[in-house]
Amino acid sequence: MPSDRATWRPGASLETLRRRATALRAIREFFAQREVLEVETPLLGSGNVPDEHVSGLLAAAGQQLGAAVHLQTSPELAMKRLIAAYGASCFQICKAFRREEHGARHHHEFTVVEWYRVGWSQERLIGEVIDLVRVVHRRLRPEAGDPAVERHLYRLLVRDRAGIDPSTASDAEIVECAKDHGAPDVDRGEALDFLMACVVEPSLEADRLHVVDRYPADQAALARLSLDSNGDESAERFEVYFGPLELANGYGELADPAIHRARFERDQARRERRGLPSAGDTTAFFEALEVGLPECSGVALGFDRMLMAILGLRSLDEVIAFR
Repeated sequence: MPSDRATWRPGASLETLRRRATALRAIREFFAQREVLEVETPLLGSGNVPDEHVSGLLAAAGQQLGAAVHLQTSPELAMKRLIAAYGASCFQICKAFRREEHGARHHHEFTVVEWYRVGWSQERLIGEVIDLVRVVHRRLRPEAGDPAVERHLYRLLVRDRAGIDPSTASDAEIVECAKDHGAPDVDRGEALDFLMACVVEPSLEADRLHVVDRYPADQAALARLSLDSNGDESAERFEVYFGPLELANGYGELADPAIHRARFERDQARRERRGLPSAGDTTAFFEALEVGLPECSGVALGFDRMLMAILGLRSLDEVIAFR
């Protein structure tokens, strides 16, 4: 007979699972109305983006999988190969996997909505992210009204909430500021990450969407660089929050293969210094970049987190069937 122990039971209620299904339908309807192609790419691949803060999971050894042993941290590399081949805007709803991510807001397996818009600026894509979140919000909570939106420039948000302007402060001043807020021994990049995660994000007002854009050039990840309104070089990168909860990370996508390769080599070197495993082989991605990635903007949105925020729940366990 089945056990009555709580460990076998789903974390999400049946009503929440119904709402989850409603949200998935709403997303597919949203993109169908806008004639964005739904695609599927492999969950197993030869490698991942070598971000030093994100590590993937490896399939079990001895499975005769050849090079395809990396569970994907994001469908990004494969989707960009599709865009390089066909030049079409596309979206995907899929699982992604990350090592050592576990907690109320993190899980090593999660659902992501990722999409790319060919010929779009990051500003236009920001508007579409807001539209999508509001469509799902209306479908799940029609009585609540659309959440308000606040826009923030990264440097001004950090200045106002953490007390330091990263565009004018020295590396030493940024590190000292982070230490004053409780950070361990960190470098400039780690200090900025700490200030965002531990000081700025918790201060974001609840029940509204916050868009943070124009990140510092050294926080660009895979975003291209351009001049901001001050004439300073910064990244075409944005993040969207629902209250203090991060939902989405997007870029005006970097297309230059030489700059891409330099960033990947830098990040892989950082991984090696920290004793992290190799992110694997990204040869096919660079072959696609050499052919040419059309100008585009892309974004990854955490589906589980979006449900958690819209439904006012406290843990991912409440919106997924099983941990």
